[in-house]
Amino acid sequence: EVGLPRTDSIASNMSDQDGSSSRKASPPTPTVRQTAIPPRPLEGDEVRVKCAKMLVDALKCGDMPDGTLDPEDLAARIEEKLFDSHRGTTDKYKASLRSRVFNLRDKKNPALRENVLTGVVAPERFAVMTT
Repeated sequence: EVGLPRTDSIASNMSDQDGSSSRKASPPTPTVRQTAIPPRPLEGDEVRVKCAKMLVDALKCGDMPDGTLDPEDLAARIEEKLFDSHRGTTDKYKASLRSRVFNLRDKKNPALRENVLTGVVAPERFAVMTT
């Protein structure tokens, strides 16, 4: 085996019977995520709709930094993660949401809001952050 040339090179012999390379597969279709529409619809759940609106208002409560992502999409993603982590619109869900709205509006911590708006802090991470 030592000293013999390799004739079974997988990389150099990858072709179909017609001689075309099997690597010429169509490129993968990118997943398109629609903005402002959460994975689970909020329609019909007044509590969730109101909570998402509170988050949108908190995200829009000041100057919008350069590179700002869509506040409606961010709010929907934050609300979705809160809803999932609290398994519904429980009292803890509502308290957690109020805390996040307060923190986004906090004049003493403008960097938090800016980091969420620009994607430095992912909305799903922001939803479950602790002090």
